Amino acid sequence: MRSKDTLERLFDFFVHMSTDTQNYELDAQTLAEKVGDPDFMQSCTMNKRPLLVLLERGFLQRTLEDEQPPKYLSFLAHMLLRPFDETGPELLVALCNQIALMSQIEMNRDQLIKEKVLFQLIELLRSDDDVLLLSVTKALVNLSSGNFTAKDSIVNEGGVRALIPHLLNKPHELTRAFCVLLKNCLTAHELRERIVNDGAITPLVRLLHKSEIKDAQRGDAVVAAAAAAVWNLVAYQPAKPMVLKERAVEALVTQLQESTSKDVWQKCAGCLMVLSANSDKVKQQAGGGAIVALANIVRKSEANKPTLKAALGALAVLTSDEKNLSKLREEAMPLEQFAKEKDDKIQMFVAQIQDRLDPAA
Repeated sequence: MRSKDTLERLFDFFVHMSTDTQNYELDAQTLAEKVGDPDFMQSCTMNKRPLLVLLERGFLQRTLEDEQPPKYLSFLAHMLLRPFDETGPELLVALCNQIALMSQIEMNRDQLIKEKVLFQLIELLRSDDDVLLLSVTKALVNLSSGNFTAKDSIVNEGGVRALIPHLLNKPHELTRAFCVLLKNCLTAHELRERIVNDGAITPLVRLLHKSEIKDAQRGDAVVAAAAAAVWNLVAYQPAKPMVLKERAVEALVTQLQESTSKDVWQKCAGCLMVLSANSDKVKQQAGGGAIVALANIVRKSEANKPTLKAALGALAVLTSDEKNLSKLREEAMPLEQFAKEKDDKIQMFVAQIQDRLDPAA
């Protein structure tokens, strides 16, 4: 007997998949044949513990990916579509982790979306189980990466509305995952109005402020993810007044002054750049504190091009205000060394700042 057949028999014996109309019978059907029967997969009973172990160890992926056509993604989808109470939280976590892993590949993302996993994942966002929520959110983050269909479903089928109430009361890793999911959805300009209407602005901007709990600190990863989401959010012009009402400028300048994270610097500088564009009031509000902080960041970010670009971009926008320009002169920043950067945007920002500092030149 081939080793594959032996493993199939062992799986069949331990997992023991059967239904009321289709009793368990060894060798009656292969696993691939069972996966190919949606009605069976919806109604079957099974021993969940051995199935969980085999799923986590990769046995199911290896077995079902060898089929023609491969059936592993179909298996994950069928298992997710089963009633939640029958699957249980532990197995659901493992299934969502596998969906997150497999959906890193674009072709797999498309197939999983066709297999209708999105609605079930969005429903799971209403869970009270933080471990399950993290797995679900990671799966949705990967599925929505570069995929408008997924973003549209998450926004318009209640996914954003489900997670927003939890942005300020969950552990750091889960809060960061929520922010990354929101950032993904906010890259689609068609969805920004709906996300604003769902109430995203207040909790996202509050994540940029220091925690209101004494001696508590927000993790750099949370602040950076929130700032990235707000950066996309303020690209939607009607959102700007609401963001400003939440004292976003104050929060961004404080992060630029006090954080030591290059990721936080980049996201907050980029956010401030977009927020300040075409707004003299915001430029004045950011003021000298932002200029000094950004100048220090530029000095420390020569080797980090994304952070350097964002900081120079923010300075290029803010220095159209005369007081801010005077403050930058006091900093005596050596801009010449950045003028030779190969990045076109860095060259453009440096040229704008130099023209203002020395119009005669």
